[in-house]
Amino acid sequence: MQSDEGTAVMALLVLFTATQIILAALMLALRQSAVGRAWVAGQVLACAAGLLVIDARGGPAWFLLVAPALGVAAQLLTHRGVSLTGGHPSAPARLTAGVLAISAVLAAAALGSGSRPAEVTGYVVAAITACFTLACQLQRPLALTRRSRPLVLAACGLQLLAQCCGLYAVLEAGTPMPALSAEALLQLRLLPAFVAILAGLAGFTLMTMDAMLAEQEKQARLDALTGLLNRGAMDGAAMVLAAEFNRHGHPLSCLVIDIDRFKYINDSSGHRAGDRILQQIGRVLRETHRSADLAGRYGGEEFCVLCPHTTEADALLLANRILRGIRAIALPHELGGFASASIGVAQIREREDGGAATWDKLFGSADRALYEAKRRGRGRVVLASELEALPARCLPARAEACH
Repeated sequence: MQSDEGTAVMALLVLFTATQIILAALMLALRQSAVGRAWVAGQVLACAAGLLVIDARGGPAWFLLVAPALGVAAQLLTHRGVSLTGGHPSAPARLTAGVLAISAVLAAAALGSGSRPAEVTGYVVAAITACFTLACQLQRPLALTRRSRPLVLAACGLQLLAQCCGLYAVLEAGTPMPALSAEALLQLRLLPAFVAILAGLAGFTLMTMDAMLAEQEKQARLDALTGLLNRGAMDGAAMVLAAEFNRHGHPLSCLVIDIDRFKYINDSSGHRAGDRILQQIGRVLRETHRSADLAGRYGGEEFCVLCPHTTEADALLLANRILRGIRAIALPHELGGFASASIGVAQIREREDGGAATWDKLFGSADRALYEAKRRGRGRVVLASELEALPARCLPARAEACH
């Protein structure tokens, strides 16, 4: 029986070693990813702790003193990896708590008699951290996709179970008459930990795939030059908001922005200079618009900002802030001066048949106001409501206003 148990422990030694090699290669591949580094580093330390526990049978006693500290550090890194994946980086207070926890393990090892106090402290602290990680995931159900969430929750649960099994094994080994043999207790410490590591790897792999797909979808929605929404994404979001307006009547406003004399800038200073101007305007829009607003590059030198739950008067305030930001952008040295833009602002006031029709009407109103701003001399904001009293023949066509 003891021979079979010893064989099982040796098998776990081989498995831990092989997994450590795989993790080291994965760590190298993910060195550019903060999430990957944290998550995989946690599994690397967990594997190292398991190897130390196995080797401590015939190796130095200090192996059992270092293993608990590695276990705590592994759990803290796992928590950080999960938090970063969900877009919730660990607060400095948590990192401080982690340092104090590891210090507590080392202090228990130094002050206690033998390795048991350090092992008990390490498992308790690691179990508390695993509980915290699991609780964070349960409180943030939207941080993970439906596909990866069950596996990540299972991995966190297995990590908690592994700490509890390890704690039981250490406490049971300290009793005068243990219910299990020393080899069986060692297996009880190692096997759940190994399963938790494998589950963690599977969970991380699935999370990474989900993150890559999400990033691809995000990039497909963004304009490569400015980082704002592209026209397709802007139209899609606008029709959803327009449909919401049709249902509930919440205010919905739109800004259409066009860079003045942009063709002249391109022709005089080159397309690279024009691209830099567009990038700076994209930065102005990102820094100026509110969190609920949607900003996008609609095409060429034309931008659009969609403002839900916003009246035309409030949208005018936003337009003026944007105009001031654009006027602070210096033109290329050979041209001198600063950038300028014309902005049309409109609020939809009447429901149409469907979100697409409502969006078309809203954009068209803002677009006409934009080109009225061009006709009046550029570098200004015009409200669509100002044009409602004007007959259609008095309003400029796009081509006329651009000259």
